[in-house]
Amino acid sequence: MANICAIRLRRHKEMRAEHLNAYEGFFRLNIDMLPVDHAELVTLADHNNLTACDAA
Repeated sequence: MANICAIRLRRHKEMRAEHLNAYEGFFRLNIDMLPVDHAELVTLADHNNLTACDAA
């Protein structure tokens, strides 16, 4: 999520406040963060033609 926000901040400088507000809102969602098996992540990304970030 941080990477997405950073990219949007660079691409849409005029929407900085909106993007930062949305990013802060992400942490108010009731989402459980789970550990990632990094060894399996590469295989998952490769088999599904995903980036490592998307596979995570």
